[in-house]
Amino acid sequence: MLIKRGQPWSEEVEKRAVFVKKLSAAAATARQMGGVDDEAALRDAVLLTRPGDDVGPAGRIGLALAGNSARGGSSDEASVVGVLDALGLARDDETAADLADELTHLAATHGTVGTTIGTFAAVERRGLPRTGGSWFADALLVQRLGWPHAGPAVRWRNRQ
Repeated sequence: MLIKRGQPWSEEVEKRAVFVKKLSAAAATARQMGGVDDEAALRDAVLLTRPGDDVGPAGRIGLALAGNSARGGSSDEASVVGVLDALGLARDDETAADLADELTHLAATHGTVGTTIGTFAAVERRGLPRTGGSWFADALLVQRLGWPHAGPAVRWRNRQ
C-alpha cells in the first residue's frame, strides 16, 4: 500500500502498520518462548483489557512492544529492567545495570553490525535467551536510525 505523506490520515495508517508488525513479532516471540497465543489473542490482550488486568505472558510481550514504540529504542537501565520483566526473564538489579551500561557503550563505540552482534553476545553472557538479544538489538537499531517507533527489525531464528 502506498501512503502519501502529509495527508491528515497518513500518520494513523503508519501507526496501524507498525502495530500490525509488532503484533506479529510479539506472537513470534511468545511462540519461541513456549507460548501458544496467536496474534488475535495478543491483539485482544493489548486492546481489550483494563490497566492492571493480568494479560498473561504473551500479553505482557505485546504490551511491552506497544510501550516501546512510544519512547523509541532505548538502552537505559529502566528500559532494560522493563524489557526483562516484560519477557518474564529472571534478573537482578546488578545484571540489568551491567547490561544497560554495556549496551550504551556498544551503541556509542560500534557500527550497526557490531552493535547488533555485541548485543546478542552481551545478553548471552548474562545467561539470558536470544529473545532478549533480539529485543535489545531492535531497540539499539531504532535508536541509531532515529526512527520514531521501535519495531521488529532484527530477526533471529531459534536453532535448538
